[in-house]
Amino acid sequence: MVEYQLFVENKYDKHYGFYETYGIVALKNKVNIHIIHDISLDKAKIKTFVKRLNEEHLEFEHLSQIVEEFLYDFTV
Repeated sequence: MVEYQLFVENKYDKHYGFYETYGIVALKNKVNIHIIHDISLDKAKIKTFVKRLNEEHLEFEHLSQIVEEFLYDFTV
């Protein structure tokens, strides 16, 4: 079974400076198998999203599609 966790990353933009962004890391047997970087600047939204992925036991092969839907429609 895959477990999803919040991924925190610090980025730099020449116009905005340093900022913190959030993504998702997928773990299988506690080993990183995939990271989706820079999904949102809103930690609470990504934290809630990750919790839901884990509660629904999302299969890894559907992760990219679900993230894409999340980005286009924040009701996922």
